Amino acid sequence: MADEYPKCIKCGTGILMPIKDYDGVLLYRCTLCGWSTRELLLNGK
Repeated sequence: MADEYPKCIKCGTGILMPIKDYDGVLLYRCTLCGWSTRELLLNGK
């Protein structure tokens, strides 16, 4: 089942689960280290 979700970019072990952010933006958060794709948005990428 874990194959359905991408691996975390930061730790490479956890999986990125889709979540809705507080402002309604869809992003992905790692189940292991807690890193999220919001950091990519904040960095302008």
